[in-house]
Amino acid sequence: MKEGYRLYYAVACSIWKRADLEPKPKTMERVAGVLSVAGIAVYEIQTSWLECEPRPAAIWEALTGELAPPYWTETSNWPPEEPGHVLRLLGDKGIPVSAP
Repeated sequence: MKEGYRLYYAVACSIWKRADLEPKPKTMERVAGVLSVAGIAVYEIQTSWLECEPRPAAIWEALTGELAPPYWTETSNWPPEEPGHVLRLLGDKGIPVSAP
């Protein structure tokens, strides 16, 4: 399996703020679907967590519809990502997000 980022259900719920999404995801499968639409590969799904590509900024943008704050990305050792990349991708798909 590729090295991944483990996203827990509680964390996903805490940043689940995109205007077009329901108030809270019912399952990690729902979270995985939202990440997949944003171009983030999901490797494994369990009841309380999922393993996906190690792209913290992209995960934040996919679930919040906003740019990731510095504290979200500065604490990781993952490669940097262009801010707003996922927001532009979602916007191109007609999904309402904050402008990057």
